[in-house]
Amino acid sequence: MKTESTPEVAPEADLDRIIRDLNVDWYTFLPEVAIRAAQQHREAITPRLIEVLRSATAAAKAGCVPIGAAPTIALFLLAEFEVTEALPAVIEVLSLPDEDAYELFGDVLEDDISKLLAIFAATQLDVIDDLIQSEGISQHVRWTFANTYVQLFRDGRISRQIGLDRLGRLLREAIDSQDYQIGPGLILALLKFAPEECWGDIKRAYEAGIADDEILSLEECRETIELGEEAMQTELAKLDPARISDTVSEIEWWECFQPDPDDDADDEVDEVEDDPPLERERIDSRHTPHLAGPPAYEPVKRKPKTLVSTIRSGQPRVGRNQACPCGSGKKFKKCCGSRA
Repeated sequence: MKTESTPEVAPEADLDRIIRDLNVDWYTFLPEVAIRAAQQHREAITPRLIEVLRSATAAAKAGCVPIGAAPTIALFLLAEFEVTEALPAVIEVLSLPDEDAYELFGDVLEDDISKLLAIFAATQLDVIDDLIQSEGISQHVRWTFANTYVQLFRDGRISRQIGLDRLGRLLREAIDSQDYQIGPGLILALLKFAPEECWGDIKRAYEAGIADDEILSLEECRETIELGEEAMQTELAKLDPARISDTVSEIEWWECFQPDPDDDADDEVDEVEDDPPLERERIDSRHTPHLAGPPAYEPVKRKPKTLVSTIRSGQPRVGRNQACPCGSGKKFKKCCGSRA
């Protein structure tokens, strides 16, 4: 017998429809209605959110990186729900090569992953260590993984000593293996622990050539350590708790979901499209087949294309992995894009 406390169970078709509606194109609009629907059916939608990550990983490994925001939104929803059993799927998708991972998640990899990983792997420190030491992953993403220990310390989930012991051991192993890619990231993370005990290991890292004076000199390391507890507390105060209270609030301010104030009102009228996103075919449609019939929740109406948030510089928007327009021969994200 159904009572007031019994959660409403969404039909299978509605769950598939929610997943489809999460997969909007980047630089269009925030699929808030679909996110709210997922939140209302948390237990039922969780396996599908995990499958979104697994399918994205499989497609990327097959050379066909999925388009759309569904993998990123799924990652945030699973973190909001604190679904620790999603950790294997999270590890697999975060372990994709640099190009594929950035195609899926963009700047989320460097801006939010340490917080998200602290949610999924708070009690799985060996998993964090393995990700930090994975040489196939982007250098800066590995640095972000190292900052997970700072996040865990900030939240009181590990002690200062555990953070020092873990990061100090990883730095010593990086020295022995000459892993110059992770060396600076480990030092930057260590310095947030006021690591007087690790001063010898930091000096060895510079002597071994796995630290970078252009990022931080040995003298600057010494000065930071001498600031002691004060510097440590200052760095910890900059971090928010590793908690996603509401996915919508967490991502609605992203540039890709903002209206473009430069567009003309006349264009907005001319270019309105009324078809809801659930009617559009997707690259992963084999996992979420097209469904007929009305949805059980109010469908999202796509905003006009003229509300797409783009950079108005007089030139087409340059993708992170495209050649930099300055002519350096480097990718945009590693040249002018990084400076921006």
